[in-house]
Amino acid sequence: MAEKSMFNEPDVDFHLKLNQQLFHIPYELLSKRIKHTQAIINKETKLLHENISTLNEIFEHKDVEHDTLALAKITEMIRKIDHLEKFLNMQNKSYYEILNRIKKRLEFFHELKDIKAQNTETFDDHNTRNKLIRWYQSYTNILIGDYLTRNNPIKYSPETNEHWNSGVVFLKQIQLDDLIDYDILLEANKISTSLLNGRDLLPLISWIDENKKILTKKSSILEFQARLQEYIELLKVDNYINAIDCFQKFLLPFIQSNFPDLKLASGLLIFIKYFNKQKPDSSSSSTFNAEEIKAQNLPMKKDLVFQHFFHKSLPRDTSNPETNTADYDKSSLINLQNGDFERYLNLLDDERWSVLNSLFLKDFYSMYGISQNDPLLIYLSLGISSLKTRDCLHPSDDEEENKGTEDTITPENGVEHLQIFTLHSLKRKNCPVCSETFKPITQSLPFAHHIQSQLFENPILLPNGNIYDSKKLKKLAKTLRKQKLISLSPGQIMDPVDMKIFCESDSIKMYPT
Repeated sequence: MAEKSMFNEPDVDFHLKLNQQLFHIPYELLSKRIKHTQAIINKETKLLHENISTLNEIFEHKDVEHDTLALAKITEMIRKIDHLEKFLNMQNKSYYEILNRIKKRLEFFHELKDIKAQNTETFDDHNTRNKLIRWYQSYTNILIGDYLTRNNPIKYSPETNEHWNSGVVFLKQIQLDDLIDYDILLEANKISTSLLNGRDLLPLISWIDENKKILTKKSSILEFQARLQEYIELLKVDNYINAIDCFQKFLLPFIQSNFPDLKLASGLLIFIKYFNKQKPDSSSSSTFNAEEIKAQNLPMKKDLVFQHFFHKSLPRDTSNPETNTADYDKSSLINLQNGDFERYLNLLDDERWSVLNSLFLKDFYSMYGISQNDPLLIYLSLGISSLKTRDCLHPSDDEEENKGTEDTITPENGVEHLQIFTLHSLKRKNCPVCSETFKPITQSLPFAHHIQSQLFENPILLPNGNIYDSKKLKKLAKTLRKQKLISLSPGQIMDPVDMKIFCESDSIKMYPT
């Protein structure tokens, strides 16, 4: 038997599929820490066996000097074993915390399953309804906390030696911090912010070094692009020695997989060095700007370029006696707007930081099984798509014709005042799809495919042929009488479109099929 629902909300499996990261992240964390712990245990066990063998050799001598060495060796072994024990206790504590997270998340979704089971037995029970509402309120708070943790600025607390932002504070205040891995999301946020706002590669490179095995296994290009950006930034500040060192140490190992990029990086060194020498104010400025190159549009003859780098004149091609030197120089004149130099300008473009950030987030989220799209926006997109029709995001004819009416028209009589009231208070769109808040999300979403029309809850037909909700018409009549916009007797209602007045008894109750 299918589960009934007072809200027609999706079943538990739907929520689990959209929230796989809530279980995948702790699983990956647990897996990484177990592997790390096992590697430490294997290393320390091997050292312990070697120390025991050495100790046995020392015992064979049976003299005071070797006994002293044996005592020192035993003391060192005890110290290392104590250190290993402390490490294992810390790891055991972290395992317990991760398992506790998984347990609480299972309990959270089991709670939904139990509520829906109760709803099947006692449909539309008031107590069950309140439980379901509370569960969805908690779940909505989790989505909001996830969004804030991913996107809000991070702050550092010296007292606690912890990084935090408004998302973490929000989750801890409502005691839902165990239901989301905010520490992992904060790490991604911190590195992403350092790239986009601080132009700092150190946090990213540190993260790459920690996860090099996984990135290599996935054939990721993140490390190469990060080191290439490091090389470019060194060239921009004329730090050629460290740039060449970076190239040899970190970029050359990628010669098999990224040879065309390495050739371009090599040419960039020559390109920047030549440009800096040609700049009139090269001595007064140590920074390199791609826009500055485009603005100066320096002419560079092939003869001058060759002479600058090879310290001798360019050999002439004498195979064609008709070649004129002046014509040759003119044809060889090149500037920075051609395709050859556009490649280098692309390398110097600040847009590369955004590309690098996208590569990092893709690899980071993929490693932990995290959705690259915010879960909150996914749910909003699903809900809004079901409401979006082809009339959405297009102003109605009345809105186009009467744009600004509310601010410019001064009613001369009660009829005009009534028209303005009905236009701006009753015929105004209250559609969430068309609202200014959700427009950026809704514009790229597909239209809903409605095969059935849902009319008003209590539709009635007026004598003029228009159909409205009975309760809304009565509410309108009450509002009009209260504001004294029109004289309506008890039992009378008004059509908000043509403003004709009818008796309630003249309306006909509709039964749509």
